[in-house]
Amino acid sequence: MTVATPGRLGVGLVGSGFMGRAHAFAFGAVVQVFDLPLRPELVVLADRSDEIATQAARQLGFAKAVSDWRLLINDPAVDVVAITAPNAMHKPIALAALATVSRAPASIDTRLARDPATTTAPSTAPPKLQSSSRF
Repeated sequence: MTVATPGRLGVGLVGSGFMGRAHAFAFGAVVQVFDLPLRPELVVLADRSDEIATQAARQLGFAKAVSDWRLLINDPAVDVVAITAPNAMHKPIALAALATVSRAPASIDTRLARDPATTTAPSTAPPKLQSSSRF
């Protein structure tokens, strides 16, 4: 997962229930609240069926919908994965997403990760992972 276009941060959202909708809204509104170097771009939404994912993606403004979160975490346009699926799904999705990062050296400035000149040595910066559980 790397930033494909300068100035943008490709967002992948897993789950489109209440919390997924709240996250989608927050990603869309964050640039109105904070002066950020990157603008979130709603790229891929994954949910448990094509029908649910397609409807939610259309409603929330995502460019693409998938029914398999594995497709989302492997999409090169996705730079950040927001997991809003049920708590029991967080760990396997997060571990799989982190595994995709390990294929390329981690970098604090992920825009550099596509440039072979900047990725010849592994970075000492770990990928960032934030997690919260309601229960």
